[in-house]
Formats: sequence, structure tokens, C-alpha cells
Amino acid sequence: MKVLGLPHLLLGVLIGISIPFFLHESQILHHAYHRIAQLVEKWKQIPLNPSVLQVAQPGYTIHLFSLDPLVIYVEGFVNGDEAQHLISLADENFQPSEIWSNNGTVGTIAPHIRDSQWASPTRDAVVRRVEKRAAEFQGYGRAGFLEPLKVLKYELGGHYNHHYDTFPHREARISMEGNRFSTFFVYLQANCTGGGTNFPRLSPPKDDRWCQFIDCDEPYEAGVTFRPIPGNAIYWHNLRSSDRSPHPDLLHSGLPVTSGVKVGLNIWTWTPEDW
Repeated sequence: MKVLGLPHLLLGVLIGISIPFFLHESQILHHAYHRIAQLVEKWKQIPLNPSVLQVAQPGYTIHLFSLDPLVIYVEGFVNGDEAQHLISLADENFQPSEIWSNNGTVGTIAPHIRDSQWASPTRDAVVRRVEKRAAEFQGYGRAGFLEPLKVLKYELGGHYNHHYDTFPHREARISMEGNRFSTFFVYLQANCTGGGTNFPRLSPPKDDRWCQFIDCDEPYEAGVTFRPIPGNAIYWHNLRSSDRSPHPDLLHSGLPVTSGVKVGLNIWTWTPEDW
């Protein structure tokens, strides 16, 4: 069975219903937002299917959490061997994580804001495979480039206060000639309590089946907190299609680890040059 990337398949669980649907490649525009808009129009015409379709090779399952902003939850984005390999590549190279100036030129260590360690793993065959998987998932014909992958380790008390993954719109347009179009945050290890990924401006789903992935015990006003589950990933589009500015609803944080260690992986894709 051929691997189906996002342009060919968007499989989601929205208000408790999984809806698989397909679109011929010739109908897909190269820009991701246009693809999503097309798929939603097709979606309206296709009968609901209550089954969950497992995507073969590499075997992840896609759950649509939100359309605007686009947030997709991915089960099994990396397997256990890949996760351990990525951690082993980073183990000897961890250093304190930084926060960056608006133009991305100055990094500052500020543990009261961001308390974690990061490392970029050597681009061996496993790293390249994960990069390729991320690109194919997004279906880019003309892709923006991927930043070097970042493995992140959060030990006791480790956290990252609420922030956006994008740079401010003005700096991105004028001095950086692009911005972080999309984010994968992949959980590689979660031998911990706490450490969830909180989106305070997303609305919690009403279907209890989401409780296997999110913390359903939090109050509604806390937004949505995804549980750290090894191998699984959250994927989202950082920018609004209307003006390319950071989507205000994608404010998020890494909540403090209250025991143990959490290890994650950031995969950031930048806007194509002609976007």
C-alpha cells in the first residue's frame, strides 16, 4: 500500500467522528491552505464514515482536532526504535535552550521563561527518514525548508512559558524573508508526570474519546492540554492564510514536569520562497 500524505488523505476525528477522504493529485494546489480549503469542500459532499483508517508505512493515524487554526494529532508518528535513536544522538550534545530576539539573531538563556535543554542530532539515515516523513505528511510539492531538527529535554521543573513558534510578522517579512509555516512537536520519551503541551486559546472537544490524548480533568477555561505520549505528535499551521501573520489561537506552552523526564522533538517548516 502506498503511503498517503496529507494532500492525498486528511483523516480526522472532529466532534467524535473520523472522516477519511481522498483527492486526486491534479486537484491539489501547491499552497497548503488552498489544499485544506479544497479538502473541506470535498468533505462536505462525502458521507461520514465512523471508522478510523490506519495509514500504512510508517503506520501513523491522523486525528483532525481543529480546522481553524489547523491542528492535527498524529498517533505513532515515530516508533520506539526511532525515538530512542534520536535521543541517543542528542545525549552528548545537550545545552541550555535559548529564547530568541524578534529577528532571530540573538539567543538568550532565561530559565524563568524556558527551562530545558536542546540538541540538533546528526543527520544520519534515521533523521533523514523522519525529515522525509514530515515533508511527505505535509504534501509539499515546492516545500519551504526544514530547520535542523531539535531534540528537547525537560527535567524536573522543566517548562516553556506560553509563546508562539513564529517570529513577529514585520520582522519575518522584512528581515527574515519567511516564517515558521508549520510545527510538529513529537513526544520521544515521557517518563514523567506533568509536562503536557497547553494551548489556552483552543476549545476542548466535547467527545470523551479525546481524553486518551488530552487532559480532560482541566477546567474548560484552561484550554487544551495534550498529554505527553511517546511516539505521538501534534502538528499545526502557525500562520493565518489571510495575511501570513501568526495565528493568535496557537499560543502554547510546555507545562512544568513535576517528576521524571520528558523528551520531545521539534520539526519546523518554513514558508516557501514564493509564499
